[in-house]
Formats: sequence, C-alpha cells, structure tokens
Amino acid sequence: MRNLFVVALFASGCAVSTVGGSRGVTRAEYAGGAKVMFTNASPAKMCELRLSSDGQPEYGDNWLPAAGLASGASLELHVRPGTYKAMWSTCPSGTKDGYYAATLWHDTAFEVSSDVQLYAYVADGVAPTKRAPVLGVDYTVVRFQGQAIGPIVAANAHPQREEAQSEPVAAAPVPAAKLGAAAFIDPAAAKKAHGGKAKRPSLARSRDMASGTVAYRAR
Repeated sequence: MRNLFVVALFASGCAVSTVGGSRGVTRAEYAGGAKVMFTNASPAKMCELRLSSDGQPEYGDNWLPAAGLASGASLELHVRPGTYKAMWSTCPSGTKDGYYAATLWHDTAFEVSSDVQLYAYVADGVAPTKRAPVLGVDYTVVRFQGQAIGPIVAANAHPQREEAQSEPVAAAPVPAAKLGAAAFIDPAAAKKAHGGKAKRPSLARSRDMASGTVAYRAR
C-alpha cells in the first residue's frame, strides 16, 4: 500500500476566487501522464477547483466543469508530475448560508509522481467515507480538509445547549409568615376564662420565674 499523506488546512490560504471566469486553460497547460482523482467528499456541491505548480504565484483558473461536482462524485484529471498547490470551494448559496473551502500550498503542497487521489472533505457529523470512498491501494491519498466559511451549522450541533445556557427565570418571592401575639393564645381557653366572650390578646405579659413560663393577659 502506498503512503498516506495527511495534510493540514491553512486557513490563511483560503482566499476564495470568483466561481465564474475561464475554465480549462490551466488544466491544458499542466496536462500530463500522472492521474489525479479529485473526490468531493464534502456535504455540498463543489463549484471551484484550482491547481497549479507550487512555484507559481497564482492558482490558475477553474478545473471543474460549469455544472460543478456533486457531493460524493469524483473527477479524473491527468497532469504532469510535479509539486502542486490547490484550492477548492463549494457553491455559495447566499451570504447568510456560507460555504466550505480549503487550500494546500507551501508546506502542505502535494507531490504528484504517480496516481493520486485528492480527497476533499470537511469535519462534520457524517464520516466523509459515507459520501465517497478512499481509493487507497491504487492511489496515494492526499487528504484535503476544508472548513466552513460563514455561518454554516455543523450537522452534529446541539441547539438545546444554547437554551440550557440562558439565564433562569427567578421564582416570585414567597412572603414570610407574620406571627402576632394571637398566635400564642388558645381562643377556646380564652373564651371559657372570660364568660364565653373571646378577648383580644394583650402584649402585656407576666413571667413565672420559677417555671420559666410566660403568660399574656387578655383585655
């Protein structure tokens, strides 16, 4: 099995070019005998792929057909051997929705000396291999990881977590119970002691020093 190259995304290199413009000019310039299988394992249709020699300042024009490249599909390219830089981006569906993009250049530029699979994918809630297979044995696989450009919500996001982080609503305070002197008087006993007439409690009190009890005088 040939070596498996793992390459990192350089976000600073994710300069997105206009999707329109010329197609096929750079592809014709780099035509050769080495096979590059470009695979779209991202969750969206791809509208742009640009490749050129890593020694060149520009990425060149768009290598994809005008219809783009569907998620899970591959495009077979034939280039001359060399060290390449590349960039891809999915089709923007609006400024609010965002898109995915990736760049390989300089330290992450890839070598083409035999058949290569340029495997474009993003990290989300679905394994990239469920969208498109890694060819492996017959190809040197260059993993070409992209990232979201704009407010794309990940497939494994949990909106309920935001609700859990919101401020809890404070419960209405329960008023404290107020105890007056009447709480210490037995109404039945007070009524019996005063000829069947209930008396209002008085705050005047006496204390039995021997027993330690306190008595309130009715009035």
